[in-house]
Amino acid sequence: MSKLHLYKYKGDKCQHCEKSISEVLSRYGVIKRIFEFHHIKPELKDPNYSNLIKQNISTKQLKELDKCVLLCAECHKILHSQNDNVELELRITLNERVTSKKISGWLITDHISKIKKFITDEAYLLQPYVLKTKNKEEIYIAFEILNEPSILFNLVNNLDDDDELSLYSLANMTQVFFAKRTSDKLNIDIHSLFRIVNIEPLDSFQGQNFWVQGGFFLDESNTAISDFNIHLTAEAGKLILNNIV
Repeated sequence: MSKLHLYKYKGDKCQHCEKSISEVLSRYGVIKRIFEFHHIKPELKDPNYSNLIKQNISTKQLKELDKCVLLCAECHKILHSQNDNVELELRITLNERVTSKKISGWLITDHISKIKKFITDEAYLLQPYVLKTKNKEEIYIAFEILNEPSILFNLVNNLDDDDELSLYSLANMTQVFFAKRTSDKLNIDIHSLFRIVNIEPLDSFQGQNFWVQGGFFLDESNTAISDFNIHLTAEAGKLILNNIV
């Protein structure tokens, strides 16, 4: 997979100063050595990282990138120089339900503006969603659905004929997941904003492999699309849970 597509997969800009790949390319015509990947937890870095990152796209490569954030070389050096890695525990109250999540990351401190910026690869896990069925409407945080796929998938598998379920991003009420049962079939639509759904290629699949991961559609021809919809059909009661990983 080309470096440009790896950068796009990781947000296409420095997570600290927000300098973009396109800005650097248009201004200087090069990006070599200007952007780098930083492992939030260095101890989890693959010992074969240098070779892995140069290989063609694979599930292993994408999962390695999921441990990283994209930084420009200057911000990356500042982060390591300040060497301020932290773990935050967030407690969230939703309709009298208390949930918590520990988030690992690094701080970069601007001593003039007095601003500390938290750099992490786990921000998407804090995304709130509204789940709606004919009998239920409740807010869930992304990490709750990730930790307990049954919250969503048991509801989907147990839909009655002609019933439907929707999941909306609370930020803008965009529908990110929709399921409807018709007879013995489930029809499911997934939007890229629902970042915690991952689909990996099947060994039995004939043709070009593709991945849905981290809110991107990626394939072996270096396609990296961040705005898409996926339609799936499954047998009612037999939806596979490992599509959320």
